[in-house]
Amino acid sequence: MHQALTILILAALPAVDTPDRSPAAVQPSTGFAAIKKDYDAAEVAFRDVARARLTKANEEKKRFYIPFSETPPARFAARFLEFAEKNPADPSAFDALGRAIMGSYENPEIRARTLERLRTSYIADSRMKQLVGPLVISQDDETERFIYELIARNPDREVRIVAYKALIRRAEKAIETAARLNADASLRADVAANEGEKYLAAALARGDRSKADLANFREIARDLYGERIPDLAIGKAAPELVGKTLDGRDVKLSDYRGKVVVLDIWATWCGPCRQMIPHEREMVARLKDRPFALISISVDEKKETLTEFLASEPMPWTHWWNGAEGKIIDALDVDHYPTIFVLDEKGVIRAKEIRGEALEAEINALLSGATKADAGSHRPTIAGE
Repeated sequence: MHQALTILILAALPAVDTPDRSPAAVQPSTGFAAIKKDYDAAEVAFRDVARARLTKANEEKKRFYIPFSETPPARFAARFLEFAEKNPADPSAFDALGRAIMGSYENPEIRARTLERLRTSYIADSRMKQLVGPLVISQDDETERFIYELIARNPDREVRIVAYKALIRRAEKAIETAARLNADASLRADVAANEGEKYLAAALARGDRSKADLANFREIARDLYGERIPDLAIGKAAPELVGKTLDGRDVKLSDYRGKVVVLDIWATWCGPCRQMIPHEREMVARLKDRPFALISISVDEKKETLTEFLASEPMPWTHWWNGAEGKIIDALDVDHYPTIFVLDEKGVIRAKEIRGEALEAEINALLSGATKADAGSHRPTIAGE
């Protein structure tokens, strides 16, 4: 059944009621606190391991890669899910399911059980807005069906808007990934060797299928929600952004007209974001006399976290602090970190989601006046590459 048709059919279904689980009735379980304590300790240890591996990879000039199965989210997903299943009325159950979602990308059995628990108890809960981003990172069909049901059954308009945006981004990413794979034989070989031929074939097929889906998602979402669904496609003007410098001054993106601009939405706790810093530092130094600006926009919850990080990690370029719930996240539909936009001197989006040498090559092309009008000429990058 076509996806857009599926949405229309599901939209006819009645919204379900959310069970009352007031914190006054039941106190958070100490069991959840114990799991979270173990998780936090594992996260600290993992950061040390990741830092050591990154240093070694840089020294050996090799690709930095850690299997997702070794990360704390993957290792603890089953424990968080089991807690939620055994304690469905506990106020911490929703948080536990959220953590299970973030750790179950490569575990279909855990993923299916987590989705079923969310469907049973939280499909109409306004807090589902928090989980849409982590949900759509996965490309499996079961997750896709769950997002359709969320749109149909959740009465919160904001949840539905976020879900439509997520479906649009998901389709865009599938198209970009397939385009990059089709254009790069060495990348196809690398993906096949590390992920398997079946994974490669599915990624290519998903890209073709997503072209029609993307057009349908955009049309339906804009009919329903109008300007709340921004067009951030390559070739479109970036929205005006208003940010805060580290000394508290207001600053606008339009202040940078005349310069090629890279927007890097990141956080100090984001491993892939930190991996970009050495190259960004070198790139900024190489471009110091050119009309170029790198703007790193932090989503760290506290500004002090950012300033303390910068005190020990030199990042000599422009920094804005947006916070975890700042308006820039919504304006740019950010659902993962880092999120990268490359803008030309007129503020038009010319590339997205590129890093390292590909990012610098794009900047140099724009600086030399070689702006490519055809969006298809920009090589998309697979997340985490």
